[in-house]
Amino acid sequence: MSISFTGIASGIDTAALVKQLIAAESIPQLQLQAKVSAERSEISSLQDLNTRLAALAKSAKELTGPDALSLFTATSSSDSVAVAARAGAGAGSLDIVVDTVAAAQKSVTAATSAATTTSFTITGSDGSHTELTAASTSLDDVVSAINEADAGVRAVKVAAGTDAGTGEPVYRLQLTATDTGAASAFSFHAGTAAQVDAGTATDLLAAPGAATVTAAADSSVRLWAGTAAEQTITSASTTLTDVLPGVDVTVSKPTTDAVTVTVGDDPEARAKVVQGLVDSVSAVLSRIAAQTKVTVGTDGSTSGATLAGESVVRSARQGLLESLTYPVGGVSLSTIGIEITRYGDVSFDADKLSAALAADPDAVMARFSAVATRVQETAESFSDKYDGLLTTTIQGRVTSAKRLDDQILAWDARLEQRYNRLTTQFTAMEVSLAQLQSQQDWLTGQLASMNASKSS
Repeated sequence: MSISFTGIASGIDTAALVKQLIAAESIPQLQLQAKVSAERSEISSLQDLNTRLAALAKSAKELTGPDALSLFTATSSSDSVAVAARAGAGAGSLDIVVDTVAAAQKSVTAATSAATTTSFTITGSDGSHTELTAASTSLDDVVSAINEADAGVRAVKVAAGTDAGTGEPVYRLQLTATDTGAASAFSFHAGTAAQVDAGTATDLLAAPGAATVTAAADSSVRLWAGTAAEQTITSASTTLTDVLPGVDVTVSKPTTDAVTVTVGDDPEARAKVVQGLVDSVSAVLSRIAAQTKVTVGTDGSTSGATLAGESVVRSARQGLLESLTYPVGGVSLSTIGIEITRYGDVSFDADKLSAALAADPDAVMARFSAVATRVQETAESFSDKYDGLLTTTIQGRVTSAKRLDDQILAWDARLEQRYNRLTTQFTAMEVSLAQLQSQQDWLTGQLASMNASKSS
C-alpha cells in the first residue's frame, strides 16, 4: 500500500478530494451495475415463466390422446365386488357370479421339536424343485433356510405345546406361498429333489398331524351364469382385468347371486379435465399479465413490471390465448364450454361440455384433443430446452449479463489504477510543497539574519 500525506503542506484534504474524483469517474460503473441487476431480475422472471410453460406443455401432452375425455364411473351391486374403470372403458353393464377368490396356499407341518434331516425340497405346481440345506436340524435353521431359498414360500415357527412323552416344547412350521393363485401351490419334502422324484422323500405336508389350512386357488367368476353362453374367467389374483374393456373387477368373497357391474359416463371427471387445462393456461396468462403490467401515474408517467418490454413474452401470451380459444375445424370452442371473456380471460362452462358430449361425444373428444395438442405445441415452442424462443432469449440475456460483469470488473481495475495515480500525484504535490515551504523558511531566516547584521 502506498503512503499518502493528506494536506500536510497544502492544507487540502487530498484523500477526500481523491475519493470525490473517483466517485465521479465511477458513475459509468454504477450505471453498469444497475443495468446488470435489472438484467438478472429479468432473467429470473423469464426462467420462472419458462419453467411454468414447460410444466404446461407436459400436462397438456397427457391430454392429447383421443380418449382424454373417455372417463367413466363404475359401480357394483354388491360390496363383494369392486369395480374400477380405466382409460379406454365404455358404458355398459354385466352380471357376474363369483365362485372362488384367489388365495395363497398356507400349510402347517406336524408338531415336532426338531427336524430329522437338514436336506429339504420345495416343489412348485409345475414340478420345479428348489433344494435347500439347513445349517442344523434346529427348526430355526430350517425356517431360515426356507426364507433364504427364494422359492416363493415363507416359513414361520409356531408354538404347538409340549411333547406328551418328554415334556419338551414342540412347534409347527407354517409355510405360506408369497403369491396367490393355483400356480403358486407347493409341496414340502424332507430329502433331495432326486428322492422326491423317486418317491422316497417324506412329504412333510401330508404326514399325520400336518394340514393345508388354505389351498392355493385362482379367482373364478362366471359370466351370463345359467345361460347357454355361460363362460368362466379366472385370475391368479383377486383382480380380473378387462372384464369389460378398460374395466377391472376385484373380488373379495364368493357370491350365490349374480352381481351387476355397471359402467357409465362420468361428467364430473370430464369437466374436471377440461377445467384443469383451462386453469393451467389461465395461471400462466395471469403470471404473464402481472410481469408485463404497465402502470400510469397520476402525473402521466408510466412504469412497467419486470418483463413489460419483452416482445417474446407478449408473443407467448398471444400464442397461448389463441391455442385455447381459436376454433377447431371451423367450430367455436364455446360449443364445448371454453370461452374468452370481454376482459381477455378464459372461462369454462361444464354444462355446455356435458350437452356437447351427450350430442356427439366423438366430435367433442377430437376437438378437445386438438386444443390440448395446440396448447402443448405452443408451450413447447417457447420452453423447449434446446431451441425454445424463451430458452434462447434467456441464453442471450445470460451472455449479455456476463459481458456486463466483465465490464464491471474492468472498471474495478481501471478505477483502482486511477485511485493509485491520483494518490501518487497528490502525495508528490504535498512533498514538493513541503520542500518549497522549507526553502522559503530557510530564505526567510537568511534575510532576517542579513537585516539584523546591517542594523547593528
